[in-house]
Amino acid sequence: MRHRWISFLTSLALLSVSAPILPAQARPALDGRDEYFAGSELESYLRTLQTLGLAPAYPWSLRQFSQREIDRLMPAATAAHPWAGRYDFSHARRSRAYVRWLRPQVGARFNSAFPWGLNDGAVWAGRGATAWASGGFAARWGVVSLVVDPIAFSAQNANFRIMDNGRPGAQRFGDGLFAGTVDYPQRFGDRPYTRLDPGESSLRVDYAGAAVGVATSHEWWGPSQRFPYLLGTNAAGFPHAFVGTARPANLWLATLHGRLLWGRLDQSPYFQAAGPDSFLTRPRRFATGLVLALQPRGIGGFELGGARFFHAPWPDSGLPGRYISRSFEGLLKSRLRKSAGTIPTDDRSLDGENQLASVFARFTVPSYGFEMYGELGREDHAWDGRDLMLAPDQYSSVGFGFAKAWGRQGGRLTRLRGESIDFQQRAIDKFRGGRPTYIHGAGSNQGHTQRGQILGAGVGVSSAAGAFLTLDRLDASGRWTLEWGRIVRQDRSALAPDVEAERRALDVVHSLTAERLMFWRGLDVLGGVSAAYDFNRDFAGDRTNLSAHVSLTGRP
Repeated sequence: MRHRWISFLTSLALLSVSAPILPAQARPALDGRDEYFAGSELESYLRTLQTLGLAPAYPWSLRQFSQREIDRLMPAATAAHPWAGRYDFSHARRSRAYVRWLRPQVGARFNSAFPWGLNDGAVWAGRGATAWASGGFAARWGVVSLVVDPIAFSAQNANFRIMDNGRPGAQRFGDGLFAGTVDYPQRFGDRPYTRLDPGESSLRVDYAGAAVGVATSHEWWGPSQRFPYLLGTNAAGFPHAFVGTARPANLWLATLHGRLLWGRLDQSPYFQAAGPDSFLTRPRRFATGLVLALQPRGIGGFELGGARFFHAPWPDSGLPGRYISRSFEGLLKSRLRKSAGTIPTDDRSLDGENQLASVFARFTVPSYGFEMYGELGREDHAWDGRDLMLAPDQYSSVGFGFAKAWGRQGGRLTRLRGESIDFQQRAIDKFRGGRPTYIHGAGSNQGHTQRGQILGAGVGVSSAAGAFLTLDRLDASGRWTLEWGRIVRQDRSALAPDVEAERRALDVVHSLTAERLMFWRGLDVLGGVSAAYDFNRDFAGDRTNLSAHVSLTGRP
């Protein structure tokens, strides 16, 4: 049955290559209005329009955008840009009630040697063929907005060599170096991996400048385009409730935009905690986080902010009340109150909870079509002020990025983008205590993951890095893209500094990708090929992976 389902979805996805023979239409209706999901094609395009000054200044560090926010971000009706005639960019706010279909999408990816894919949400593309399909509807009625957009996928998950982690049964598919301290499988079992996920679904109410709702849609925190430190689209969205500002609040000296959430995280079937703290681990975890973005008055195009995100074991007896306000606790661990006997030591710093936090800034110069941004992330609290001053970069992550757009107004548009993230450990970090990036101690052993995939930057855990450089050419027919990427998947010297000089101490992937997005009648046809060369894969031999992907998005 699973093999037939894979074949069906793959065949449906490959229909995109036959788009030229589909019946012609006089003129495709404008659509796509409700598809500005975090990390989507349209969200990236709207960001480029803002960089060019065609869309209003707005903080980009709190995504998902609501439908009402999208109304505010639309370019002026007189603005000329390459895709102006393709999608619904009307500037008028839609106050009337409506229900509209979201354009369904089918797609497929093939990997020749090992899993390859980044920021694919719930989809995990293993070796062999992977196919997916999504679709749903969006509705608005007064202050209430609803999006239902589930996604189903199936990965062939063909066999390939994995690192021996020394664990039995299903756990042998876990991470090769940290199988008992992070839920990060090398492979999702030895059978086809199939899942139905609620996807980009949400229900929210916007009233009097405030927003409240429930969702499984992705949150993207921080200004990054590819490698967010805290939250992005590399894993499935997790169920959560949220409250915050519906639009930036005017404080005169600045505008402030914020969001607070509480949610649930789950583990994969291929993880079991190891070590003295394993008794705290639960299959599900409680998550809470807070993100704030500030735009100072008189400094157009500048935003700065910060965010923090907590993991905690989900007790069998129910959630403690203190979990709800965790995002407002102190920044220094020495000042935290002790918990009420959650573990024998009665020490709140050892009761299975963990924090990640970041500060970030973004600056756009519309007259030059340029933006630059940076993010500094850190795993866990500093112990006290002295510890913070001595080692502010302990278990830290540093990210930088830029984008430059130029071209003829209303015609072709060229866009150059680049970004890097680096949380490779130094030898001294090993002796400072604490835990490496995305790997938690005590009870939250699953790490910064959801169902086995990293919630933040999908480059690796413990000591890893990533970078990309992308050149895009956009016109009325779609987009051409050429991209180079580099990912440091694993760094063995972080575990044993004495092997730092070894040639096989690093597992590094270099990749080249060519991609084409083509508008044909009422269809968006996306296809691409990628070649990835993995130096020292799993600290053994080199491996080459050839990947091809195709997707078709169109109106029902």
